Amino acid sequence: MTMQRKLERNLLRFSASWDICIGLITMFAYYPWFEEQGITAFQQVGRYDYLNSSLVGMISKVVMIVALATILIGIISWINAASMKNNKIEKRIIYWLLACVVIHLLIYDVIGIILYLVTFVIYNSRNKALKMLKAKNSYS
Repeated sequence: MTMQRKLERNLLRFSASWDICIGLITMFAYYPWFEEQGITAFQQVGRYDYLNSSLVGMISKVVMIVALATILIGIISWINAASMKNNKIEKRIIYWLLACVVIHLLIYDVIGIILYLVTFVIYNSRNKALKMLKAKNSYS
């Protein structure tokens, strides 16, 4: 009997797609809006000088880095989903899913946390079932 990983693959692909979409939205919608709003806010209070504009620029760069990192996480997750093997417990997948949950906790992406956490739980529950099946077959 083989332990298929179709559900885990599909959940990981969906999570990867979510990351790529969120990264692109952050890069092309939120980043320009944030820069514009930051500069406008400093202009309204009459404090638009080099220090304030560089502060907005630095924070905007952090937003762009988070967007690029989120896209990279999505690409790596997609590759991991494609390389996931049936009937095998892969520690790298477990560690990757845990890392994704922690990263999404840090960037406050609730949907990403839920997606990766559900994938992690299902992957580990199937791992436990696979271990039990192998133990049962080795005693038979």
